[in-house]
Amino acid sequence: MVNLARLLLLSLFILTSSTFGQYVKVIKILDANLFELEDGRKIKLAGVDAPQLNSPIPFFQKVAEQAVFYSVGNILDRRVYMQLVTKQERSNYQLVHIKINYLFEKSDFNKSYLMKGFGKFFDNADTTFRNDLIDAQTQAINAKDGIWNYYSLVNTDTLDVDLTTSGLQHLVEIDSANLATKLKVRPIYTAVPLELLVGSALTLVGSYGSALLIYAITKPQGEYAGYGAALGGIVLGYSLGFPYGIYLVAEHDNPNLSYLVALGSSIATALVTTGISLALFPTDHEHPTRYIPLLSPIIGPLLYVHLFPPAYPTQSDLTPQPEISSGQQNFQNYYNSTMRFRMELLRINF
Repeated sequence: MVNLARLLLLSLFILTSSTFGQYVKVIKILDANLFELEDGRKIKLAGVDAPQLNSPIPFFQKVAEQAVFYSVGNILDRRVYMQLVTKQERSNYQLVHIKINYLFEKSDFNKSYLMKGFGKFFDNADTTFRNDLIDAQTQAINAKDGIWNYYSLVNTDTLDVDLTTSGLQHLVEIDSANLATKLKVRPIYTAVPLELLVGSALTLVGSYGSALLIYAITKPQGEYAGYGAALGGIVLGYSLGFPYGIYLVAEHDNPNLSYLVALGSSIATALVTTGISLALFPTDHEHPTRYIPLLSPIIGPLLYVHLFPPAYPTQSDLTPQPEISSGQQNFQNYYNSTMRFRMELLRINF
């Protein structure tokens, strides 16, 4: 009777763990659809058949690289909500469903993965999610995103060799640890201090250079002639240099960031904070909120690069658009069309 009770409790624990899930941290992106958790477990997205980095087809290799970049920007070093599913093909990994908690929404990572065309639907998912995943795949097919620019539903081959009955299709072993190290995004507690440090340094350099330039152009006369040039140099150096320093550091992790947008975010923050201060305290000209706009070259770019960054990666930057002639892929045209992506990848890696 005691053993039966223990068995029932164990079954209940396994059932609730699978149903309600748990929060986990992804510490490595091993392949397009293979991730490692901080407790050592390896997981794959349920319902997703994605091409691997060692695919023999160059087009699929590039799509796998895009998928890796997308995963680095969205789940690496982030605590995510993971739910195990009931079916499993191999014992060296677990099939999971992942959701990401953002500030104002919860994102279905499996669904967004298929929606971007990083893979096709594979019927190993729990029926709870099956229809959503098929709908996401349909959107990608209609938009010809990712693999669907080359692939078709009439093809029945499996893109992920781990989903096949044997691993004989493995052509090259992947140096997963080296790959994860190269693509690792800086944690925010490292990125922000570095951004502030570089921003301060560029402010000093920019202020000095701007002051000399203003002085050389205006050639002021009088006892206090240099003060105006110095003040103008400080304003220019701080207003332009600090946003550029923040952008310069953050752009290492997200190549889709724009310095002009970072600068615009500084101006927008100044206008918004000034408007709020005037609206709340219209007659108190010495109120502390009057000085908040002075911090806009710091606050605005930080909000832009960390809370409101552009998608990582964007479809226009990373999805190759190969030319197709008579139903066949022209890989010379594909090579030329993706040269920018390869140069960007080389710059990020080194």
